[in-house]
Amino acid sequence: MTKDYEVRQSRASTHFKFYSEKYLWGGTRHELKPDERSVWVDFLCLATMNFGDVEIYSRDQSAQQLVISRELLDRSIEKFIKYKKVKRDYCRDEEKEIFSIAKWEQYQADYLKKRDKRAKISQNEPRNAKDGNSDTKNTPTLHNTTEDYIKPQNNRLNKSTSQNTKSHDVTQKKLYKTKANDT
Repeated sequence: MTKDYEVRQSRASTHFKFYSEKYLWGGTRHELKPDERSVWVDFLCLATMNFGDVEIYSRDQSAQQLVISRELLDRSIEKFIKYKKVKRDYCRDEEKEIFSIAKWEQYQADYLKKRDKRAKISQNEPRNAKDGNSDTKNTPTLHNTTEDYIKPQNNRLNKSTSQNTKSHDVTQKKLYKTKANDT
Protein backbone atom coordinates (compact mmCIF):
# COMPACT_ATOMS: atom_id res chain seq x y z
CA MET A 1 0.00 0.00 0.00
CA THR A 2 1.54 3.27 -1.07
CA LYS A 3 0.48 6.76 -0.25
CA ASP A 4 1.12 9.77 -2.47
CA TYR A 5 2.74 11.98 0.11
CA GLU A 6 3.16 11.74 3.84
CA VAL A 7 4.32 14.48 6.14
CA ARG A 8 6.38 12.97 8.90
CA GLN A 9 5.45 13.94 12.38
CA SER A 10 7.54 13.39 15.45
CA ARG A 11 6.51 10.57 17.71
CA ALA A 12 6.42 12.85 20.73
CA SER A 13 3.65 14.98 19.22
CA THR A 14 1.52 12.24 17.68
CA HIS A 15 -2.03 12.10 18.91
CA PHE A 16 -5.51 11.64 17.53
CA LYS A 17 -8.88 13.29 18.06
CA PHE A 18 -11.24 11.27 20.18
CA TYR A 19 -14.77 12.59 20.68
CA SER A 20 -16.46 11.30 23.80
CA GLU A 21 -20.00 11.70 22.44
CA LYS A 22 -19.21 9.73 19.30
CA TYR A 23 -17.58 7.03 21.37
CA LEU A 24 -20.38 6.81 23.94
CA TRP A 25 -23.40 7.13 21.64
CA GLY A 26 -22.01 6.35 18.18
CA GLY A 27 -22.09 3.14 16.20
CA THR A 28 -18.95 1.64 17.75
CA ARG A 29 -20.70 1.10 21.09
CA HIS A 30 -23.39 -1.01 19.41
CA GLU A 31 -21.10 -2.81 16.97
CA LEU A 32 -18.38 -3.93 19.39
CA LYS A 33 -18.37 -5.52 22.83
CA PRO A 34 -16.50 -3.68 25.62
CA ASP A 35 -13.32 -5.76 25.26
CA GLU A 36 -13.38 -5.28 21.48
CA ARG A 37 -13.81 -1.52 21.94
CA SER A 38 -10.64 -1.45 24.01
CA VAL A 39 -8.82 -3.21 21.16
CA TRP A 40 -10.23 -0.57 18.80
CA VAL A 41 -8.71 2.21 20.90
CA ASP A 42 -5.42 0.26 20.93
CA PHE A 43 -5.60 0.07 17.13
CA LEU A 44 -6.11 3.84 16.92
CA CYS A 45 -3.07 4.37 19.13
CA LEU A 46 -0.95 2.02 17.02
CA ALA A 47 -2.19 3.65 13.82
CA THR A 48 -1.23 7.07 15.14
CA MET A 49 2.40 6.00 15.29
CA ASN A 50 2.29 4.74 11.69
CA PHE A 51 0.18 7.36 9.85
CA GLY A 52 -3.11 5.48 9.89
CA ASP A 53 -1.81 1.92 9.42
CA VAL A 54 -1.37 -0.94 11.86
CA GLU A 55 1.26 -3.44 10.77
CA ILE A 56 1.02 -6.91 12.25
CA TYR A 57 3.83 -9.37 11.60
CA SER A 58 2.46 -11.98 13.97
CA ARG A 59 -0.95 -11.94 15.60
CA ASP A 60 0.44 -13.85 18.59
CA GLN A 61 3.10 -11.21 19.11
CA SER A 62 0.57 -8.36 18.68
CA ALA A 63 -1.82 -9.94 21.16
CA GLN A 64 1.02 -10.24 23.64
CA GLN A 65 2.04 -6.63 23.04
CA LEU A 66 -1.55 -5.43 23.66
CA VAL A 67 -1.85 -7.75 26.70
CA ILE A 68 -4.93 -9.51 25.32
CA SER A 69 -5.71 -13.03 24.19
CA ARG A 70 -5.13 -14.10 20.59
CA GLU A 71 -8.81 -15.06 20.36
CA LEU A 72 -9.88 -11.51 21.34
CA LEU A 73 -7.53 -9.98 18.77
CA ASP A 74 -8.81 -12.25 15.99
CA ARG A 75 -12.44 -11.61 16.89
CA SER A 76 -11.87 -7.84 17.09
CA ILE A 77 -10.08 -7.68 13.75
CA GLU A 78 -12.86 -9.62 12.04
CA LYS A 79 -15.45 -7.20 13.45
CA PHE A 80 -13.37 -4.19 12.43
CA ILE A 81 -13.34 -5.53 8.88
CA LYS A 82 -17.04 -6.45 8.98
CA TYR A 83 -18.07 -2.96 10.10
CA LYS A 84 -15.57 -1.34 7.68
CA LYS A 85 -13.49 0.30 10.39
CA VAL A 86 -10.31 -1.07 8.82
CA LYS A 87 -9.16 -2.31 5.45
CA ARG A 88 -6.84 -5.33 5.39
CA ASP A 89 -3.90 -5.67 3.00
CA TYR A 90 -1.22 -8.36 2.86
CA CYS A 91 2.43 -7.65 2.24
CA ARG A 92 3.83 -10.96 1.04
CA ASP A 93 7.42 -9.69 0.84
CA GLU A 94 7.60 -8.91 4.55
CA GLU A 95 4.93 -11.43 5.58
CA LYS A 96 2.76 -8.97 7.42
CA GLU A 97 -0.83 -7.76 7.53
CA ILE A 98 -1.49 -4.06 7.15
CA PHE A 99 -4.71 -2.67 8.56
CA SER A 100 -5.55 0.84 7.35
CA ILE A 101 -7.98 2.78 9.52
CA ALA A 102 -11.01 3.89 7.49
CA LYS A 103 -11.74 7.62 7.68
CA TRP A 104 -8.32 8.22 9.27
CA GLU A 105 -8.59 11.93 8.45
CA GLN A 106 -11.42 12.41 10.95
CA TYR A 107 -9.08 11.33 13.75
CA GLN A 108 -6.43 13.88 12.80
CA ALA A 109 -6.00 17.24 14.47
CA ASP A 110 -7.02 20.21 12.33
CA TYR A 111 -3.55 21.74 12.35
CA LEU A 112 -2.13 18.49 10.92
CA LYS A 113 -4.65 18.56 8.08
CA LYS A 114 -3.75 22.16 7.27
CA ARG A 115 -0.04 21.35 7.42
CA ASP A 116 -0.53 18.40 5.07
CA LYS A 117 -2.48 20.59 2.59
CA ARG A 118 0.23 23.26 2.66
CA ALA A 119 2.91 20.62 2.12
CA LYS A 120 1.05 19.15 -0.86
CA ILE A 121 0.49 22.59 -2.38
CA SER A 122 4.10 23.63 -1.94
CA GLN A 123 5.27 20.30 -3.36
CA ASN A 124 3.13 20.71 -6.49
CA GLU A 125 3.76 24.39 -7.17
CA PRO A 126 7.21 25.47 -8.38
CA ARG A 127 8.95 28.18 -6.43
CA ASN A 128 9.32 31.64 -7.97
CA ALA A 129 13.11 31.52 -8.21
CA LYS A 130 12.99 28.25 -10.12
CA ASP A 131 10.50 29.29 -12.79
CA GLY A 132 12.03 32.71 -13.44
CA ASN A 133 9.27 34.78 -11.83
CA SER A 134 11.50 36.22 -9.16
CA ASP A 135 10.65 39.64 -7.82
CA THR A 136 14.31 40.69 -7.62
CA LYS A 137 13.97 42.62 -10.90
CA ASN A 138 11.22 44.87 -9.55
CA THR A 139 12.20 48.45 -8.79
CA PRO A 140 10.67 50.26 -5.85
CA THR A 141 8.26 53.09 -6.55
CA LEU A 142 9.61 56.46 -5.42
CA HIS A 143 7.23 58.94 -3.86
CA ASN A 144 7.72 62.65 -3.50
CA THR A 145 9.49 62.47 -0.17
CA THR A 146 9.58 66.25 0.33
CA GLU A 147 5.79 66.41 0.67
CA ASP A 148 5.79 63.54 3.12
CA TYR A 149 8.18 65.38 5.41
CA ILE A 150 6.32 68.70 5.27
CA LYS A 151 3.03 67.25 6.52
CA PRO A 152 2.68 67.98 10.24
CA GLN A 153 1.79 65.15 12.53
CA ASN A 154 -1.20 66.48 14.44
CA ASN A 155 -2.28 63.13 15.76
CA ARG A 156 -0.48 63.73 19.05
CA LEU A 157 -2.12 67.05 19.73
CA ASN A 158 -5.39 67.20 21.59
CA LYS A 159 -7.93 70.02 21.84
CA SER A 160 -6.57 71.39 25.10
CA THR A 161 -3.32 72.33 23.36
CA SER A 162 -4.98 73.87 20.29
CA GLN A 163 -3.53 77.34 21.01
CA ASN A 164 0.01 75.95 20.58
CA THR A 165 -0.87 74.12 17.36
CA LYS A 166 0.33 76.81 14.96
CA SER A 167 3.73 77.25 16.58
CA HIS A 168 4.13 73.47 16.80
CA ASP A 169 3.26 73.03 13.10
CA VAL A 170 5.72 75.71 12.02
CA THR A 171 8.50 74.12 14.06
CA GLN A 172 7.77 70.69 12.62
CA LYS A 173 7.70 72.03 9.06
CA LYS A 174 11.10 73.63 9.50
CA LEU A 175 12.53 70.46 11.01
CA TYR A 176 11.22 68.18 8.24
CA LYS A 177 12.20 70.60 5.47
CA THR A 178 15.79 70.61 6.69
CA LYS A 179 15.73 66.79 6.91
CA ALA A 180 14.38 66.51 3.36
CA ASN A 181 17.04 68.86 2.03
CA ASP A 182 19.80 66.89 3.78
CA THR A 183 18.85 63.65 2.05
